[in-house]
Amino acid sequence: MTAPRAGGARTDRAELDTASLGSLPLLKKERIWNATDFTGVNVALAIATWAFLVGGFTALLVGFQQGIAAMIIGNAIGLCFMVLASVVSSQRYGVEQYTLLRPVFGVVGVGVLVFTVILITEMGWSSLLAIMVGRAVTQVSNSAFSTDFGPESLLVTFFALLAIAVSWWILSRGPVTIGRFNKFIAPGLLIVTLFLMVYLVLNTSVDTLFTAAPLAPFEDDQLNFMLAVEFNAGVGVSWYPVMGSLARLTRSPRAALWPAYGGLLVATLIAQIVGMAAALTLGDSDPTVWMMPFGGPVLGAFILIFIAFANVTSTSSIVYSTVLAIRQASGNLLSRVRWAWLCAGFFVLPAMLAFFPGFMYDKFMVFVTLSGAFLSAMCGAIIADYFVLRRQHVSLRDLYLPGWASAYHFNGGVNWAGMGAVIVGAAFYLWIYNPITLATHPLFSYTTASLPAAVVGGVVYFVLATVLYKRHSIGDFVDGTAAAGASPARIEQA
Repeated sequence: MTAPRAGGARTDRAELDTASLGSLPLLKKERIWNATDFTGVNVALAIATWAFLVGGFTALLVGFQQGIAAMIIGNAIGLCFMVLASVVSSQRYGVEQYTLLRPVFGVVGVGVLVFTVILITEMGWSSLLAIMVGRAVTQVSNSAFSTDFGPESLLVTFFALLAIAVSWWILSRGPVTIGRFNKFIAPGLLIVTLFLMVYLVLNTSVDTLFTAAPLAPFEDDQLNFMLAVEFNAGVGVSWYPVMGSLARLTRSPRAALWPAYGGLLVATLIAQIVGMAAALTLGDSDPTVWMMPFGGPVLGAFILIFIAFANVTSTSSIVYSTVLAIRQASGNLLSRVRWAWLCAGFFVLPAMLAFFPGFMYDKFMVFVTLSGAFLSAMCGAIIADYFVLRRQHVSLRDLYLPGWASAYHFNGGVNWAGMGAVIVGAAFYLWIYNPITLATHPLFSYTTASLPAAVVGGVVYFVLATVLYKRHSIGDFVDGTAAAGASPARIEQA
C-alpha cells in the first residue's frame, strides 16, 4: 500500500475499505497486497485446524505414504482449475469474481448460484471453523481445570458463537483489518505447524508411521485411495468462492498466481500431513482431541488457543468474498445495506448450526465432496468461457450496464449455457461418485470425479454457448474489447 498523506492515514484506510467493499474495479492505488502480503493471507487461510482435520479424515481411508500421494494429487487438481477460474481474471481486471461471472451465467444466473451453491458452501465452512474453536477451548478447559465437557456440550456452542462474533467484528472493518491480523497469524501458524512436524518426527519412529493402518478403510484399497484423492480435490476446489475477490487486491499477476496456487498447496499439505500423521499414530482424526496429548498440557493448550484464533481470522477472510457476492448478486435489494449488517446476516445460519456441533463433523466429507461437485462444474464452465471463447477479454462497461443495455444480459438475465454446464457437470460427478451413498462408477477409480466434472462442464459450456449465443452474435463472444475505448473513468484508471 502506498504511503498515506500526512495526517490522512485514517482517511486513506477508509477509502481503501470503501473501494474494496464495492464491486467496481479497483484502481492501482487501491490494490494493497504484494506477493508477500498475499502469501501471508493464503498461509493464514490454509493452516488452521480445518487443514489438520482434512489430514485426519484422509487417515480414515489410507496409510501415511498413500495419504501423502492422495493429498498432493487431489489438492493439485482442485487448486489448478480453482486458480484458473477465479484468480487470473479478478487480478487482471481488479473486479471481484462474482461480477466477472456475469458473462458466464448472466446477472440472474449469478444470483441463483450465489444464493445456493456459494452461500451454502461458505456457511458450512464458517460453521465448521467456529465449532472447531469451541471444541479447542473445551479441550483446554478439560485439561487445565479437570472439567468434563463433551464435544457437543453447550460450552462448545458458547465459544463457537463467540468465535462468530469476533469474526464478524474483524470482517465488518474490511480487508485492511483482515490483512493486518494475518501478518501476525500467518508466521505464527507456520511456526506452530513446523514445530508439530518436528515433534512428530522426533517422537514417532518411521516404521510406526509407515506401518500405521488407516482408521476406518473400506475393503477395496484402490477405492480407498481414490476416495482420499477426491476428498482432497474437493478441498482444493473449495477455495473458489474466496480467491478471486481476494486476488483483486494484489498489485500484479505474479503477486496473485503463485501465492494463490503455491502458497495454498504447500501450506495446506504441511498442515494436512501433520494432521494425518497424528491421527494415524494417536487414533483420532479430530485435531482438537489429539493436540493436547501430542504437545503436552501446557504447550498443547497454547497451540490449541492460537489455532482457535487463527480459525477466527480464516472465517473473516472467507466470508469477505461471500458477502461481496451477496451484495452484488442481489442487485439494488442489498446495495444500500450497511456492510456490517450484511456480515451479521451471513452469520445467522452458522450461529444456528453452532447449536448442533456434531452435525458438521459427522457430515464433513459428504459436505466437502458434494459442494465440490457443483464448484468443479462451475470452474470448468468459467475456464471455457474466459480462456477459450473470450480469450481473456471482458467488456468492463457491459459488466455494469443494466438490463438489455449489457451484452451479458442474455435471455432474462440468464446465460443458459452456463447454467446447463453446471447442472450437467454436477450430475456427471454424482453419476461417477455419489458421496452420500458412496456408490461409484468404475471410471472413478481412474479419473476421480472432480476432474471429469470440470471437463464435462467446460465442454458443455463451449458447445451450448457456441450454438445458442456466439453464432448469433449474442454475449460479446466475438470481440470482448469493444468497450475498451468508451469505459467510465474509474474503469479506465483500473
